[in-house]
Amino acid sequence: MPNEQTKRLTLGAMMIALFTILLAVSFYVPILNIVTSLFISLPIIWYSVKFDRKAAILVTLVSMGMSFFVGGLLALPLAFIYAPLGFVIGDSIRRKKSKLYLLIASGMTFLFTTVVQYVVAVLLLGINPIQEFLVMVRESYEQTGAMLDRYGALPDGYNELVAETLSMFEIVMPAVIIIAIFLSSLLIIIVNLPVLKRLGVDIPKFPPFREM
Repeated sequence: MPNEQTKRLTLGAMMIALFTILLAVSFYVPILNIVTSLFISLPIIWYSVKFDRKAAILVTLVSMGMSFFVGGLLALPLAFIYAPLGFVIGDSIRRKKSKLYLLIASGMTFLFTTVVQYVVAVLLLGINPIQEFLVMVRESYEQTGAMLDRYGALPDGYNELVAETLSMFEIVMPAVIIIAIFLSSLLIIIVNLPVLKRLGVDIPKFPPFREM
């Protein structure tokens, strides 16, 4: 029992350290962060597969806390997404859930953490990322229109077209975000499962399409 406890603590510390390193690289190193961001959750996934839920939750929370020492408050949103995602994926594999369940659970977790951060940004920081994006798009269209008008090439109905396009952006934005989140979850699952298989983890497979 003491040996098992020591092993659990030692591996937990190692996975926390590895998570922190991957997070730091993804936060500070351009270009390379495209690759490392896909594997930030891997240490927590592996630990959650190997050990019980209580230990995995503790490692997940400590990993999120360590992100503050890596990048301050700016690193917390990244950790708040990838740490819970790793726990959910690992816990699902440990409980022998299907790969389809894995995708749905990870996608919903990713969506939940994103929504929480969006609400925090709006209510506490007074920042609305979606509105900021729409303002940026509107300004870009206005600058383009001004340039075209300057050269006498502004098409008829340009302002109406811009208004319709922005309105369409507002309508489809939630759907686009949800699709992007689930595709990101799928990508993370696809790149991490082969690594876990090499580490001796029995990974699930997608059921036939007709059974999804």
